[in-house]
Amino acid sequence: MEVALNTVVTLNFRLTDVDGNILDQSQDGTFQYLHGHGRILPGLERALEGKRAGDNVDVELPPNQGFGERDENLTEIAPRKIFKDLDVKPGMKFQARDKSGRFVPLHVVRVDGDDIHVDANHPLAGMTLYFSIDVLDVREPTEAELGHWPAADS
Repeated sequence: MEVALNTVVTLNFRLTDVDGNILDQSQDGTFQYLHGHGRILPGLERALEGKRAGDNVDVELPPNQGFGERDENLTEIAPRKIFKDLDVKPGMKFQARDKSGRFVPLHVVRVDGDDIHVDANHPLAGMTLYFSIDVLDVREPTEAELGHWPAADS
């Protein structure tokens, strides 16, 4: 069976940066998704379309096909007092509401005394991403899986 709309794809992947540093990886076929519903990056979905179990796929995604370009407007210096009594350190993650009221993930990039430098960019924004993918299985979804994996925009 080929990877197509509404197929369940099981794969292993390795994600690296331009220098070959491993940024993320799956193990033992634990990564599954319902194809065609925006559950993975669009460039990966396009690259996997038509592939079969046993296929290996190498994909290079520039920032505009991955997590976008970095936007310096998404960085801010927040006063320590809004973090109350927390011992804030670089790498910590928080959620804040944006001007429209939606929750936005933030990560702390630097702490300078009472100035907490936060960034709402995805940590991989601005990076060209290199995926090495092994397609392990492609099959029809069960009714339960169709209900479990609604479209990403629903």
